[in-house]
Amino acid sequence: MATVKKLSKVRWYIEDATHPKGRREVRAGTPGAVKVKVTESVYFIVFKAGGKTKRESTGLTDKRAAQAYLAKWITAREHGRVGLIDPHREHLDRPIREHLDEYLSKKREGTHKEEIRRVLENMFASAKMTVLRDFNADKISKYLTEHAAGVQTRKKFRVYVSGFSKFLYPDRIPRNEILHVPMPTQRSNEKLPRIRRPYTVDELQRLLRAAREYPLAVRGVNKGGRPRRDGSPAQPRKPVELKADFKERLIRQGVERELLYRLLVMTGLRRGELSRVKVSMFDGQKLTLPKSILKIQPAHITHMVIPIVPTLAADLQALIEGKKPHDRLIHVPTATNLIREHKARLKQAGIAFATEEGIADIHAMRTTLNVHLKRNRVKKWKRQLCLRHTAVGVTDRSYDTDNKKPRTMTKSVYKILARLDHEVAGRTARTGKAM
Repeated sequence: MATVKKLSKVRWYIEDATHPKGRREVRAGTPGAVKVKVTESVYFIVFKAGGKTKRESTGLTDKRAAQAYLAKWITAREHGRVGLIDPHREHLDRPIREHLDEYLSKKREGTHKEEIRRVLENMFASAKMTVLRDFNADKISKYLTEHAAGVQTRKKFRVYVSGFSKFLYPDRIPRNEILHVPMPTQRSNEKLPRIRRPYTVDELQRLLRAAREYPLAVRGVNKGGRPRRDGSPAQPRKPVELKADFKERLIRQGVERELLYRLLVMTGLRRGELSRVKVSMFDGQKLTLPKSILKIQPAHITHMVIPIVPTLAADLQALIEGKKPHDRLIHVPTATNLIREHKARLKQAGIAFATEEGIADIHAMRTTLNVHLKRNRVKKWKRQLCLRHTAVGVTDRSYDTDNKKPRTMTKSVYKILARLDHEVAGRTARTGKAM
């Protein structure tokens, strides 16, 4: 039995001056929340299929027109059941991009809609899928097999195709095509995924010391110039007498690089995210980051607040004195330059970049944060919030290389990070009170 009616939803809102709309949606029963009933403007066909209640939009606002549409809809459905007509013919002959637009319109904001559109449209173009009839398992499998990306990326593509295929089946296509697409496997000539290892406290101490001293140590010695034709050095290495203002600038560069490392560990921000943080987003105690600069953008937030531990906040406040609100909070080199400079500082600190446990690159700072919190018995969902992962499995697998049992129990993540920063920095803040 099918019927037409306008669907209604009950939502609860609370006033919030920081929200663009002046209010935000909350759970039912929240103190101060106002109940709002929202009714759709068009009529829907409500029917049972496969033991589940399903809804299909008529696109009509007039009830009589919707009822006439329902009568034709029921006739076409019954004819399709006895084989008189193909129930999917109307959908199969439509452009596949129209179905993609309808699929994405039903997804909430912040669910990688633009990324899904980009991936699926690339697949449609490469596999020559123009109408929905072209969407089949053979073409999908061929595209995923021949794509130049690594196995993890191709598996992610398959997830996007799976969501689209589940949306189409059973109302628009006769079978769920993704069930006949094998999972992508690793090629024989494909590089293994990068495994990152966490930095130990001792390694962080040596790295911060090397970062602080590196600019002055490099510029303070004359390397002797290019070697002669016979291979002998042009002149012996000797110390250089630097001007006071230039020496002060080198010291500031070292301090800034040290603070960059500390921020990466203490906040869990990615390199690209930190490069977009401005001075106006730091109030001396915390970072208030708009949703636009975060790589992962959950639908239910408009901004994210990250507390900064006292010692790091005081050092950061001293660094940004004299800067304008729209200036970058801290200088972050490009990804290529940063890894090259990072390797030079690792070498000076006596830390191996690659070991059997994994590599110690910039992104390994996030692994360090996760492992340190796990050792201090911080729950998995709290670590997920710190690292801003959309799935807790990413926190538990890709960012967890620690097999040791937790050693201590602390009351809050903030206190754990404050103690860690105090330990690795090896001193109190240059300004402000000691911890």
